[in-house]
Amino acid sequence: MWALAIPLFALLGLTETVFVAPVFLLPTLGLLALYPLQIFRLARRDLANVESPSFAWGNAMLLVLARLAMLAGMLGFWLGHISVRSRELIEYKC
Repeated sequence: MWALAIPLFALLGLTETVFVAPVFLLPTLGLLALYPLQIFRLARRDLANVESPSFAWGNAMLLVLARLAMLAGMLGFWLGHISVRSRELIEYKC
């Protein structure tokens, strides 16, 4: 939801704001405000468990940012799974 649905609906809201009516601007900004609220919620949760507030805030920001990378990995997996492309084993050479 955080990596796909919210940005998708925010993009749709911004295009509606630009091309149809500016009334869609506030709901779109409300959707985008969910990201700082999620960061705040995660940081507040971690503040009780860690000694450093900067660690809690950094961890919260990276957790929210990591959801976009997770979405990219999931989309790559499913697009490779659906397509006819054969999967190869990744071999690392030392």
